[in-house]
Amino acid sequence: MPHAYADYSTILERLRWESGPASIPKPDEVTSVLLNVQRDLEEYEKEIHELPESGRSFLAEQQNRLGEIMLQAQSLLSPIRKIPDEILRRVFDDCYEKNHFEFDANKSKSGLAAPAAEDMPALVLSSVCSRWPRIALSLPSIWSRISFRYNAP
Repeated sequence: MPHAYADYSTILERLRWESGPASIPKPDEVTSVLLNVQRDLEEYEKEIHELPESGRSFLAEQQNRLGEIMLQAQSLLSPIRKIPDEILRRVFDDCYEKNHFEFDANKSKSGLAAPAAEDMPALVLSSVCSRWPRIALSLPSIWSRISFRYNAP
């Protein structure tokens, strides 16, 4: 019989809104959810093979849902989540020597040229996950190093 995942809603909430070291629940809580999910996946696999074709789709859907739960719970244990915001701020600050944004009236109707990722580290790193923009926006030093260039026709 599959388990209820009362802890899953907490895990999902932490995945959505919190992502620093303080957001990681006790590793044994995540491990417990992962073990339950793994057991359920194994049970579904056995049950799927015992059912006639017509009854397999529901269990296959449940199996897919559990696979998603497992991936999300595993991501809470990701090493990047253990790095404190202070360390990420230092790394971000070191990465942002220059940010180039070019306006070239000769290139397109709008005149906007899409910057290469390596030319806009502030924009790239601030769009990785929900935690990184918050950190990037808290660093005025990286946003004060944006260079704009206008090329007239």
